[in-house]
Amino acid sequence: MKKGFCFPRWEIRSMWATLWLSCYFFLALNIDFLIHIIKILRALENPNLGFIMSIPIAFVAAFNAVFTLFSIKYFEKVFFSLLLVISAAFSYAIYNYQIIIDTNMITNFLQTNYGEAVSYINLSAIKWVFILGILPAIFLCRTKIIHFSFFKDLWTKVIFFIVSCLIAGGLMFTYYENYTTLGRNNNILIKMITPFSQLISIHKVVYSTYIAKPMPYQFLGLDAVNTAVNTSHKKTLFIFVVGETARHMNYELNGYSRPTNQHTKPSDPISFQEVSSCGTATAISLPCMFSIMGREQYSMKQAVAQDNLLTILDRAGIQLFWIDNDGGCKGVCEATPHLHIIPDKTTRHCDDIVCVDEVLIDKMHEHMASLKHQDTLLVLHLTGSHGPTYYRRYPPEHRYFTPDCPRSDIQNCSTETLVNTYDNTILYTDYILAQVIETLKRSDEKWNTVLLYVSDHGESLGEKGWYLHGLPYAIAPIEQTQVPLIVWFSNDFIESKKITSSCIKKRAEEERFSHDNLFHSILGIMDISTQVYEPALDIFAPCRE
Repeated sequence: MKKGFCFPRWEIRSMWATLWLSCYFFLALNIDFLIHIIKILRALENPNLGFIMSIPIAFVAAFNAVFTLFSIKYFEKVFFSLLLVISAAFSYAIYNYQIIIDTNMITNFLQTNYGEAVSYINLSAIKWVFILGILPAIFLCRTKIIHFSFFKDLWTKVIFFIVSCLIAGGLMFTYYENYTTLGRNNNILIKMITPFSQLISIHKVVYSTYIAKPMPYQFLGLDAVNTAVNTSHKKTLFIFVVGETARHMNYELNGYSRPTNQHTKPSDPISFQEVSSCGTATAISLPCMFSIMGREQYSMKQAVAQDNLLTILDRAGIQLFWIDNDGGCKGVCEATPHLHIIPDKTTRHCDDIVCVDEVLIDKMHEHMASLKHQDTLLVLHLTGSHGPTYYRRYPPEHRYFTPDCPRSDIQNCSTETLVNTYDNTILYTDYILAQVIETLKRSDEKWNTVLLYVSDHGESLGEKGWYLHGLPYAIAPIEQTQVPLIVWFSNDFIESKKITSSCIKKRAEEERFSHDNLFHSILGIMDISTQVYEPALDIFAPCRE
């Protein structure tokens, strides 16, 4: 027998190869799904033994029915080998980080830059994918799969497909009430089935992005006018800092016991105590917070087919610029002058993969020197607390909480070191905000200044076994949906806008807000008159004379 990587060593009939693959995919690559099923069944008071026994049989039969459609000579080895490796990567992410790979997560991944992508590659991930994906693919490649003649092979596959469907369908019909109850009470389960759930999500994203006919473009705020009245020669400089992966409960300003806001506290900023994000991933939250649509109505397809906050501000004559250190603005700033920072070790605060956020301060100073003397909104998009490589989000001199965890397989960090590492990112972001505030204070002679900081979504740090972010909003924990929102005003800005600071502080302490408020709050505080502005959603409106 010949030797070589892809020469046959073992022999098996095609139909049995498909059945073995079905068993392997269900039992080995759906570990987290099986663990969830076991936990659910253990919690039942009087479990139905027949239903429990039917679960692996029904799912393997369903896998076999689908896989039979792809067990085609000269195609099956390549197809199933690739599927094994891809599914092993999916299973690693699902099992270790407890994330759900749905359409939102796929969209977020497709928009991830190189630096973020490589941060997920670590020794644990490589070993997992090698053992559960690459080795089985090699085994499959070295196996001779025997087929009958064309028509006999076709007939055999038809019989196998029908029998598999009858077994799966028959068991689910027999225990219909049990399966429907399981699904309705645990709708997350269907999104965990590897690889079908992920492949369906990929298909939906690819179809909606590249194939589906785009929606007609909708212009908003065509009547937008800047009605600001300045009693002095000063214009407004509004710096809007968009954070990344910062969660509300790790902010000292919000009651956290650790000094994570020691840099900004001397400037007495106002921190809002209960703010909800639009989504649990940047690809959703970032466009949503600049959109007129609220979280309940938000649609990515519609968002790209209508004007956003920036286009309306531009129409009203506001000077705009966006500086990005987080891999892109997800389409929000495409019609706005912008700068995407590309990691380059020749640039201060950067290496070849990432730049820490101090690079934004340098770029902000460079751009401010060239600003025209007119009302201005400058957006800084931080890399903030983006995981899993939290330790790369702050320079060594800002390693305040120790010991930290300098690794990307964060599920292998202790709780103490993981929280220390994450809190260092929050403290470093606070340092960045303090630098922005100091810059605004030094600009007092020329500008009436304001800073608004808000994060796009939160982060799980192992609570209930969940890590990172991106869970469907309906089941996402508060760690992923509650975000910090901080504002700082110069005295002249308060006077020019006739703001009552005590009123805003009271609202920040007592009322609930969300990303839904940002669109209207910024239009309002910049005195943009337009029919699309809703005063009821403006955080600051009740506190202005």
